[in-house]
Amino acid sequence: DSVLPFRATLLASAATTTTILCPTPVNVSCSLRPPRTTLSLKFGTCALSNPILHPRSSDGVNFKAYRVILEKSSSVLAEKLLALGSEPTHTSVTPEGTLPVLNLPEGAFTLRILLSAILPVRIYPPSSFEHAVPVLVAAKKYKAEAALSTLWAYIEKDIDLMVRPNNAFRAFCLARSQGLLREALAPARIALDLPMTIEGLDSTLRYAIGTSLYDMMSFRKCVRDRMIRSLDELRKSGELPSLWSNGCVGALRSDGTPSWIDEALTVMADPRSAFSNFDQSRFYSALHHHTQSTGCKSCADVPAVKKAIFWNTISLDIRMAITRAKEDFLSQRKSSSEQSLEFPTPTGGPVQFGPYDDLGAVDVIIRSSDGQDFPVHKLILSASSSFFRDMFSLPDVRPPAKRKRTAAAPTVHTIPVEEHSRVLGALLTLLYPRSCPKVDSYDLALHLLAAAQKYEMDGIMAHVRSIMSSQREAMLPLLYGHALFRQYAFAARHRLGPEAKSLAMLTFDRRLSFEEIGDSIRYLEGHVLYALLQYRRRCRDIVAYRLKSYLDLASPTALKFLKDSKQSFAIEITESPSRGIGVEAVEVYGCNARAVAGSIQPLWWRNFLSKLRTDVLSDALGPSIQALRIRAHFDSSLSAHLEDEPLCLMCAIIYASRKEQFCAALETELQEAIQNVPFELPRLE
Repeated sequence: DSVLPFRATLLASAATTTTILCPTPVNVSCSLRPPRTTLSLKFGTCALSNPILHPRSSDGVNFKAYRVILEKSSSVLAEKLLALGSEPTHTSVTPEGTLPVLNLPEGAFTLRILLSAILPVRIYPPSSFEHAVPVLVAAKKYKAEAALSTLWAYIEKDIDLMVRPNNAFRAFCLARSQGLLREALAPARIALDLPMTIEGLDSTLRYAIGTSLYDMMSFRKCVRDRMIRSLDELRKSGELPSLWSNGCVGALRSDGTPSWIDEALTVMADPRSAFSNFDQSRFYSALHHHTQSTGCKSCADVPAVKKAIFWNTISLDIRMAITRAKEDFLSQRKSSSEQSLEFPTPTGGPVQFGPYDDLGAVDVIIRSSDGQDFPVHKLILSASSSFFRDMFSLPDVRPPAKRKRTAAAPTVHTIPVEEHSRVLGALLTLLYPRSCPKVDSYDLALHLLAAAQKYEMDGIMAHVRSIMSSQREAMLPLLYGHALFRQYAFAARHRLGPEAKSLAMLTFDRRLSFEEIGDSIRYLEGHVLYALLQYRRRCRDIVAYRLKSYLDLASPTALKFLKDSKQSFAIEITESPSRGIGVEAVEVYGCNARAVAGSIQPLWWRNFLSKLRTDVLSDALGPSIQALRIRAHFDSSLSAHLEDEPLCLMCAIIYASRKEQFCAALETELQEAIQNVPFELPRLE
């Protein structure tokens, strides 16, 4: 009963002859029309009363197919054909007669390729990986295993033509979003040829739906681990020392191989870099750098044949490591539960709720996701939540008999919800004005906000935000580490704008990289991470713009500081004639090293601001005011100037004494500029 033997029987049997058309659109003008061909197939006893039917695509294109082949090729299609019955609802009139129609949800392009793989006709393989994915998904959905294997054989053969390194990540995300794990590893392998950084992926991040980012980094980690393991095994086997001279003047490993080889090999083991970085040309480049820097004649005199053998041995081991890494990744995913985007439950003990019997008999029970029941009152829920108020006001649509029985013996209905008892208990306790739950973590506060927003409890949201504001200093230390990015992902996913912006600003002190995010990458969908990247860029640009306004003297703060400094210096030397500077010289006196002749800007002051702006634009950190180290740069620039100009009294007297005032004003202005940058919540994908 298997599909492949049955297909062979169709092609080899020698009884009656039946003409089968390839899947060609009938009576419909379609640009996807393939050449019309016929096949003469001989069937033994496989004769059905109504063998031909029309599978119809979602866009109304009919295809001709032989019923028995569809039934034998796919158990799902067999069930659909059985449900179709002998008297189908839809039929199609053709020159051959009236044929039954099997409506399928796939489009004409996808259905044509799928049917060509099921029927014994010439296969029309997809021309791109984007076209291949919906066909593979359809084959999996209909459990057409033979067709799936046939299609994948065609696709895998041309995968390097369909997927290029510059679109490999997008192809991987497309396959993973459709639940194709094994098939997604083909573009993941090609993506190894490119570095994997958040800045490098840029807008491509938007295609990473679900756990695609986590899967990609997990696969690259499997490749890294397998490479390290394979190279260690190769060293222990003694092959590397025997293939290379041990007379290197540089440091040697315990196995006798030069250390420069080991350092070069570690480049491949970094999941951030391109694994193809260490190709043959780079191998010879590393060798040339070693011989030129150390003058090592031993490594320089290694014969070309021996170099080629050494490289071929290592490259073969690397290719085998990548192949084994695929199996490692698949086995890890098979042994562990499917990674999901469900966030962990806030830590802490159970919340004590009720009882509130003195407020009247409870008339509804709210059941948490972990099965804990909370008896509450409809009146209080309705007063606090428009969501529950609308729910309880819905008309009773049950038959009159059941309504009478309920009226005679009232029952307390149970409403199951998605929230955990820890969150639900704290939320319901806030509704009753008897006690206030202890909201001692940012995690619990965010879950409460998400639940209150879901159930339209505006008063509870305002109350929780006031708690977060009053306990901010106690909660913030708990947010550092990978938990910070996880909390940002939660706030952005649940559309909590103020909290998402606040958490995004806290990430400014950290580099936006996969290493910094760590395991929290499993909670970050691509469009959420891309929104964070865009926000950091906008804040960086506004800080750079404000610093440029200081340089151009377009900032009132900068202009006022310079003018006030000159005025203060004039007063200082006027009141202290012992300094030896005449009052008549005050109007033209300034810093000994000015940026421009006649300008009131000291050169060191301009260099100080230029250095700050360069750091903002070039640093991988976000525009963190603390990370800018404004005071440290001010001190170093002023000190360098006074070393060159020890007699510059204005800078030594005035600028040094007014440093704190100016730096505080600059920090305040930059912080206000960042606060005014809008944070755009990512669109729901």
